[in-house]
Amino acid sequence: MGLRNKVLEGLECCARRKDTDVDYCNKCPYFSGCSTEFGAFAELASDALALLKAQEPRVMTLEEVKSLERDTVVWYEHTGVNKQRPRIVDQVYDSGIIFTDGWHWQFNADAYGKKFRLWASRPTEAEREAVKWE
Repeated sequence: MGLRNKVLEGLECCARRKDTDVDYCNKCPYFSGCSTEFGAFAELASDALALLKAQEPRVMTLEEVKSLERDTVVWYEHTGVNKQRPRIVDQVYDSGIIFTDGWHWQFNADAYGKKFRLWASRPTEAEREAVKWE
């Protein structure tokens, strides 16, 4: 179970808990029979926070780019173009990425961050300008 699905399932258990007599805590992926529910809830909150922070606009590291999963949306930016474009990952392989529109981008560690970069989510103009190119 991926982190996103685990968090969603945990939140759903918490949300349903107040509506019925069913013991959703025992079905929660965060509840392990511990003596306090706070520990499970704190772990759920921490994971949810990590997922939300990961969605903030930021330039991805080349290592993150190389480990992207299919159907991930990224924002491609090139120094010569004053805008970014959304791209949806179709396939990642050792030396590059193929996006769903058929566009192919090869990893070039020497140029990443200098000529082009990928953002985790769409940045504002102010955010783009604030993050300097190498």
